[in-house]
Amino acid sequence: MINKIKFFVILTISILCVLLPQIANAINYEQISEIAKKITVLIDGCNSGSGVIYQRQGNTYYVLTAKHIFDNSAVGCLAIAPDGTRYEINSNDVLVPIANVDLAVVSFNSNQDYNLATIGNSQQATSGKNVYVVGAPEPSIAIPKRTTLVVSGNIVGRQSSQEGYELIYNNATSRGMSGGAVLDAQGQLIGIHGQGDRVDKEKTGLNLAIPIETFLKAEIANIPKPISASTPLSSPEPQVEVNYSTLENQLKTLAWKEANDTTVKLMLQLVNRESEGWFTKESLAQLPCEDLKVIDSLWQKYSRYKPVFGEEQSKFGFSVQKTIFEEIVRQQGVRNANAFNLFAQALEWSGGWGEKNYESISYKLDARAGHLPALPGVLPLAQKSDQSIESLRTQAGEYATRGIIILFVGLPGGIMIIVPVLSYFIISIIRPKSDYDKWDDDNEKIVIIVVLVLVSSIVLCFSLLMCFHSNRLQNEATQKHNTLQKSIPTAGSKVLAGIEPLISSLERCEFSKFK
Repeated sequence: MINKIKFFVILTISILCVLLPQIANAINYEQISEIAKKITVLIDGCNSGSGVIYQRQGNTYYVLTAKHIFDNSAVGCLAIAPDGTRYEINSNDVLVPIANVDLAVVSFNSNQDYNLATIGNSQQATSGKNVYVVGAPEPSIAIPKRTTLVVSGNIVGRQSSQEGYELIYNNATSRGMSGGAVLDAQGQLIGIHGQGDRVDKEKTGLNLAIPIETFLKAEIANIPKPISASTPLSSPEPQVEVNYSTLENQLKTLAWKEANDTTVKLMLQLVNRESEGWFTKESLAQLPCEDLKVIDSLWQKYSRYKPVFGEEQSKFGFSVQKTIFEEIVRQQGVRNANAFNLFAQALEWSGGWGEKNYESISYKLDARAGHLPALPGVLPLAQKSDQSIESLRTQAGEYATRGIIILFVGLPGGIMIIVPVLSYFIISIIRPKSDYDKWDDDNEKIVIIVVLVLVSSIVLCFSLLMCFHSNRLQNEATQKHNTLQKSIPTAGSKVLAGIEPLISSLERCEFSKFK
């Protein structure tokens, strides 16, 4: 009896050890759906399909999708981004990463910021695991417009590769979803959907995907790999050698401002943005985890303090910031805009979303936990100035248009309508009534000419006034633009880096607590 009890206790503990980490890491459907829709593009203009944004280089986005959508050519194909913007797919050639595997990589150019897929571990996609297939079906009677759907289901099996297809699942899919992402319970990309099982041309309800590991393992020339993966095939080495001795010396002497400035300089060096002096969303995503861990360990080590109650702990560091955000998400139950705003308030980066004045950061140990290091950001001030410049130019165009309208419409209209009426009115007043015969035609001509000159002068004055005002606004816009171009690094250094991309960058890395 005792042996049976021991057996069941051990079995229960074993099951909990397996299930609890999965439950802890899983996120709800609403979060999965939000992640999925931000990384999915619709393929249109040729055959209908879907794809997932997985990489960006400069202004070029790379989309992983299914090869059979294109028939070896992307002529006329469009990529419809998550915000609905339509982009022409680059070149006439579809990049095929692996021969005899139904995968393709296409690209489009945009200066907008779009999310990139986080790469998961498709080897862990075993039977029973929950997965989500993402894509936009072709229009139907019930759904007349292509809409991105996120369909939940389960892995039901795995087969040997057939044109790359291995994963089998029971998610409902339709035509137009081929090339779309298959996500795991953490919202990470584990496969590319592209095939439905059929018997006598009737769908069985089962569908297949190519595991992401197939793409990751391939030796691919001229096709970029994802920025990061949860299970990389090899650990990338830092691209830039960085010396941290200056930072350590500054932290030892509690020179917080100097240490923060050095941290910023070192991190900018890692992503080759020293000349710009501020971080973009993409540059934050490219920071090597190994270097972030070194910087974090130094900040943790030299910001140790003992609170009134509790054990000694670190006040500053990326790991402290990450822990605070994770606790906020745990309490809120969702990772959304409100969570980022609460995080900003918790660190006294008030204003939310990194809009706090960078110059007002506190460089004291009694600042809020996680307050440092603080990074200069993505130029919301400059962007706001850009909007005001565009507004000035729009107004200038409107005034120039009014001046032209007044000149070419007002002048002929005044000559044909206002001059005769006004002349008749003036003549009727000044013409002598008692001696009508003494008033000759020459006098009438003089009045008409005077009125004509007067009306024309007024119209011309208004037209010139509009054009002058337009020119003044154009000059003001140009002056503001030139000033902004000269002060971009300054403008960037006055705001904090965007909180969402900062957190996303930290979430890629596993930090250790200082002991």
